[in-house]
Amino acid sequence: MPASQSQPQSQEPTYPPPPHESSQHPSSSQFPSASSTSPTPTPPASHSPTRPPPASHSPTPPPPASPLPSEAHQSQQHQQQQQLQQLQQQIQQQHQQIQQQQQQIQQQQQQIQQQHKQIQQQHQQIQQQH
Repeated sequence: MPASQSQPQSQEPTYPPPPHESSQHPSSSQFPSASSTSPTPTPPASHSPTRPPPASHSPTPPPPASPLPSEAHQSQQHQQQQQLQQLQQQIQQQHQQIQQQQQQIQQQQQQIQQQHKQIQQQHQQIQQQH
């Protein structure tokens, strides 16, 4: 049984390459045009339930499969970088807001102190009048 299973695995990777290597095989150039009409070349990769991801697992066509993950990673990295930048901006804005609030509090405290002084002065004036 294991020998019979190993054979289809070794034979299957040979199926996907022909459409990818259309430039090398002149006869394969007919396949892409016929692939839309004839469903025979495409089904083996999609219909085979034993190996649903033949494109990713097959070592023969790494070039077409490799750019996809790299692009996905790049897009993820870009999104993450954008998110980080947004977070940093938000943090900076919050810091600025906090600083402004602190300044406002200090101003209010100064105003309160001035009011206290004024009240004290008024008290002194009242005492002097009495």
